[in-house]
Amino acid sequence: MAQASLSTAGLPAPLTGVRALALGEVAIGTAAFLEPSTLTALAAALAYGAFCLFTVRLLRMAGDGIDCGCFGGAGSEVSAIHVALNAVACAVCVAAAVWSPPGPGWVFGRAPLTAVAICIGVAAAAYASFLAFTVFPRAWQSYGKGPAS
Repeated sequence: MAQASLSTAGLPAPLTGVRALALGEVAIGTAAFLEPSTLTALAAALAYGAFCLFTVRLLRMAGDGIDCGCFGGAGSEVSAIHVALNAVACAVCVAAAVWSPPGPGWVFGRAPLTAVAICIGVAAAAYASFLAFTVFPRAWQSYGKGPAS
């Protein structure tokens, strides 16, 4: 999916390059999670900024209805909503660069019930982010289009 999206946007998309890009995304996310710092937050902000620009380019090159390639088989069509979500994620990462959040060890210093609640909340927020990119845009686009045919 990502390879097709890159090609549609007019960017080189060899499979090894796509895999290296994905590995880089995982590395940035893992580093930002395990050791939150100004550097890791700025790296994540740069990644989301690049995603935002890529989505704008994809919209200009292909228009609505094309998969962004971000979520593999789950699919996520590019739209203005996708651009806005990437921009918001970029802004959150910039805020994290300024006000660095605590690392995961912070949770384990809490009372057990509090730690469990925080972990459930973080998992729910991660899943909500996934849904915001994959399900919400399709649901929003279908709103007000009249009865299904």
